[in-house]
Amino acid sequence: MKSVVYFGLALVIFSIYPIYFITQEMLIDANISSKFKIEVMSVDMKNSKNSERQWLIASTQFKQHNIEFLAEDIESGPPTVKNESRLVNITIKVDKTVESTPVRQELFLYKNDSHFKYWNYTFRVKNTDDNHEEIAIVQNLTQGKIVEKQKWRVIHINENGQMNEEVFSYLDRGEHLLGVKLLQRSQQPVGFKSDILMYYPSIIFPNIYPLVTFILGILIIIVSGIFLLINRKF
Repeated sequence: MKSVVYFGLALVIFSIYPIYFITQEMLIDANISSKFKIEVMSVDMKNSKNSERQWLIASTQFKQHNIEFLAEDIESGPPTVKNESRLVNITIKVDKTVESTPVRQELFLYKNDSHFKYWNYTFRVKNTDDNHEEIAIVQNLTQGKIVEKQKWRVIHINENGQMNEEVFSYLDRGEHLLGVKLLQRSQQPVGFKSDILMYYPSIIFPNIYPLVTFILGILIIIVSGIFLLINRKF
């Protein structure tokens, strides 16, 4: 009977590591979701030339503020053929005065000459504690596809039109929980502390392992322990 107890204990030990990270991710997500209401914000795509070096590629309104997305390419200008891409400097400007640090990003011409597309997600974020709202613009600062080597920037614009920039990498993402939640809403497979919930679910994971194996191990330990106690009495 002791061997059965050891088997149950082995199942628990074998399952506790992923169970811990799954529980941690679920608790963090529940906390962030209860504190912040996040909605995708509509952005009007543009394709208009501001100057010889600058193009307006998108704009939106937040409260009384006008927010513009500007592209600048000193050498060759923006793409001119459908699906053609070029690296340009992307800048966010509020009311034509407050300006973000330029970021080098890949810009595509979409649907002939109607508008451009690029890696950028815009959200309206409401803090449920004080009801304050802001715009959060998520940008990828790296061109590679390996998530572990990427770095992101979130531009926060509050109701007064003030802007601040939050930059973090994959390695220090655990200190930027709202930023990670915005990345998840931006279709990035990134977890808060672990990526364990980002894997494609199957019958085996996480259903059989670690959930079933953990519960089964606990049940084996409890039932075996009861039998051991009964046998000792008799």
